[in-house]
Amino acid sequence: MYKKFTDTFKCDTILTTNKYADEIIGAFNDGEKIDISKMASNLETPKFFHVKELDNNYSNFLENSLGGFSSHLETYDVAVIFDKEKGLYAIPFYETFTAIFEGKEVEGANECIKYFLTNDSIPDTVIKKVASKYPNFMEIVNKTLDKKYTLEELIKEYKSEYLKNRLYSSATVLYCSKAFSDVFDVISAPKEEPKTTQKVGRNDPCPCGSGKKYKNCCGR
Repeated sequence: MYKKFTDTFKCDTILTTNKYADEIIGAFNDGEKIDISKMASNLETPKFFHVKELDNNYSNFLENSLGGFSSHLETYDVAVIFDKEKGLYAIPFYETFTAIFEGKEVEGANECIKYFLTNDSIPDTVIKKVASKYPNFMEIVNKTLDKKYTLEELIKEYKSEYLKNRLYSSATVLYCSKAFSDVFDVISAPKEEPKTTQKVGRNDPCPCGSGKKYKNCCGR
């Protein structure tokens, strides 16, 4: 899967926004070639803020996940990353997070750092990746937390589950599991097919009026 991703996009990390993340992941799934240069995030003023749709819990995870990133009203940066060890991730505010260690003024910087450390869906490998790129990583993190952690201690404190078990991203599990794919196909199927008298192409707007492409909506 890593080779398929890098063959498709010529890289393993794509910096985009939530408006394009679904399309990029869909293109990877379908093996389509798309121009990701037109989907760049181009952050002018990095800002971290609360997105209620990302507060997934057992009761609303499925509903929020099926809605897709593009259904969220706010626009924020998303990194689509294929981690060679853990799999496919779509990580909100990744570019905002790295901007903190580039010395940029980031609104909500402390909250962003805490979000990346405490969010169970962000793996230890992503934290290590950013730490290896920015020499000031631990200095800024420790200042935010008022601690004196080493990187190893930080990972052990906040990402212990990834150390205890070999955890893969949920997206990778779904891609590799026919059982999960079949279940999601049934769950996400519309109760009624949209009524249309003309043939709808996969890349045409969905007749249901969602604003998404047919392949990413009722066509799924």
